[in-house]
Amino acid sequence: MNQEKGTMRAVFPDKDNQVSGDLPILNGVTLSVGESVLCLFLGNGMQTGFCLGFFKTDGDGG
Repeated sequence: MNQEKGTMRAVFPDKDNQVSGDLPILNGVTLSVGESVLCLFLGNGMQTGFCLGFFKTDGDGG
């Protein structure tokens, strides 16, 4: 996460740990490493899009 820029990168364990491009965080919340996030991608790839926010799952550390 780049707090100065308000961006983050998402890791996709189900896609061989592929990493997204820098995604702007729309709701401006501070995210922690390991939190589950909801992303919206533009086009077919994972390089351009937005992080819409986070949600808690049983697998999250917090």
